[in-house]
Parts: sequence; structure tokens; C-alpha cells
Amino acid sequence: MSNQDLLTFKMIETEYPNSIKASTLSVWKCTHRYGFDKICLKIGRLVRVKRIDWEAFLDSCQGGSGVCTHQ
Repeated sequence: MSNQDLLTFKMIETEYPNSIKASTLSVWKCTHRYGFDKICLKIGRLVRVKRIDWEAFLDSCQGGSGVCTHQ
């Protein structure tokens, strides 16, 4: 797994512009909302998301629009 395969919340916000804001992702991780915390990796004090997991998460959202309807 290379560094390009691991995304920060800020990278998600910039690489997927019609997606979800970094601050929203932080809240979702902390509150265990939509199961988002399950795809987050803790590396030391850093939190990263695998690109493939993020894209699967988006696909599981309503139409890939970033509006999640699952719990």
C-alpha cells in the first residue's frame, strides 16, 4: 500500500469536490455515524482512509453523491 492509497480528510475534500467536507468527516468518525469510523485507519496520531474503502463508502451512499442514508 502506497501513500497515494491513503487519504486524509482534507485530501478527500479536495480530490472529491462534490463529496463531504473534512470537518463533517471528523464529526462522523468521532460520533461513529454511518459506520464511517470503521473505514478509518489510525496511524500513530494520524487518521487516514484507504482510497478503495472511501470509494466503496461513497458507492454505498445514495447514488454516490456523498449523501449517506445507511446507518
